[in-house]
Amino acid sequence: MDKDERIHNRHVAGYYSRKSNRIISFDPSQMLRTEKTSWLYESSTILHEAAHQSAFNLGLHNRFAPPPLWLAEGLAMLFEADGFNHSEKYTSQRERVNQKRYQVLRKYYAEKKAPFKLIDIIQEDAVFKSDPEQAYALSWAVTFYLVENNPDAYFDFLHHDAARKNFSTYPPNQRLKDFAEAFGPDVEQLEQSMKEFFLPEQSRN
Repeated sequence: MDKDERIHNRHVAGYYSRKSNRIISFDPSQMLRTEKTSWLYESSTILHEAAHQSAFNLGLHNRFAPPPLWLAEGLAMLFEADGFNHSEKYTSQRERVNQKRYQVLRKYYAEKKAPFKLIDIIQEDAVFKSDPEQAYALSWAVTFYLVENNPDAYFDFLHHDAARKNFSTYPPNQRLKDFAEAFGPDVEQLEQSMKEFFLPEQSRN
């Protein structure tokens, strides 16, 4: 087993290894449920990890020049919602919303002093370690916003990212430059537009 597959955190519900191309998930029936360790197992975990696997297998991501975490996780989180994994049955935009991530996003934008901004997850992955819940929610939000409002630019960006040179580094300034070229130079304005899209009631106040 690859080093990155040795999952010791009991709160991790699933994992995809791009090295071995395997998905790891846990059977909750074998877990001892306590107040501190209980968690709700959802099929969205499998869908999320399968989306990672499919994205690498289909070439949407480059296994040898992995994408920024916001891009990889944002795409995978789309498929946690019924509207993406059963689009023929669930056709409304509301059904495409990942409700779990959306509720975290509302909390994130309601805070007077948010720990980080959109530009932070664009530039580097470190925030996923410092505050993973909000980093994941913001990654889902920017991905959903772009797919719903500017899908051509989003999929062009996916292909551009997958074409990066194998085993190359991807410094923060280049990550930001590539994002700005694809979606516009004003990242703060983009985030403001996201707030108005997701929380229109706040934008009217």
